Amino acid sequence: MTKLKTRTHPYRGRTVRYEGRTPVGGFSSSINGLVQDGERVLVRASPVTLLEYEMHGPAGSYQMPSAMSGLGLIGDFVVYVSHRGFDGERTEEYMGDEVTKAQHAQDRLPELWLVDLSSGEVDLGEALQRRNSLLDPAPGLHRLHKGDFVPPCVEFSGYQLLYALSQLDRGDPPEVILEGLAVIVDGVIEALPAPEVSACGGAARVYLDGYGWRWLFPTADGTYSWQALRAVLDSTGAREDWEQLRTRFLPGATAAERALVRGHFAGLGDASLQTEVADFFASLAPVG
Repeated sequence: MTKLKTRTHPYRGRTVRYEGRTPVGGFSSSINGLVQDGERVLVRASPVTLLEYEMHGPAGSYQMPSAMSGLGLIGDFVVYVSHRGFDGERTEEYMGDEVTKAQHAQDRLPELWLVDLSSGEVDLGEALQRRNSLLDPAPGLHRLHKGDFVPPCVEFSGYQLLYALSQLDRGDPPEVILEGLAVIVDGVIEALPAPEVSACGGAARVYLDGYGWRWLFPTADGTYSWQALRAVLDSTGAREDWEQLRTRFLPGATAAERALVRGHFAGLGDASLQTEVADFFASLAPVG
């Protein structure tokens, strides 16, 4: 068992934290997770399965990691991300029929889930347990997309981190093992700042099944539900997204955020809106 105490680099005043004891290896590596805004707990998830393993080889003679999951942050939204599909052919696939192989192909697709955020502390324990058991999750957790990718967000690289922990167990120097992954601050493993996040301020750019690429916009008090967000998506489109971004989020945006917004609208089929967006960005002074 390896003692784990980690956090993400602060992002918009929030951090994702994991703390507890987790096995390195086995069929899963689970630990208690928190999302905090300063000292206030927004989301509690006990446990979070950071890394899952599957049996491989014709006789199930060895294990390989099959999924890396965890809490994440995109803009002012809390998400649960499951990166899947980096294992080879599993034991039960060797003799499986076409239906079995198709099921495994689907299982390898990454997933992005939205966590509803209320004014009180959100407990995701039951919802995650039901999701991990392939049941419909409890209220509060909603799958946004299952496909080939998830948008960049603030999260831990569970696979790399657990590999680092296994090396630490062997007594290797932490400064060497964690180089390029994290730093140790007051005894806590802190991930390096995310190089890229799919957001402009508090607005999140995500791919939504049934909608394509859209923007999710935060409320004044920071609370939201998928039901309310979906109602907005159903009644608005690209032009409304642009007006929100132009008036609320682009003032003060970084160069990377500007590029993300500009690229988003350049990929749409609305020529007049593309011209409007291009003219707007041409009028802006460079970010200092």
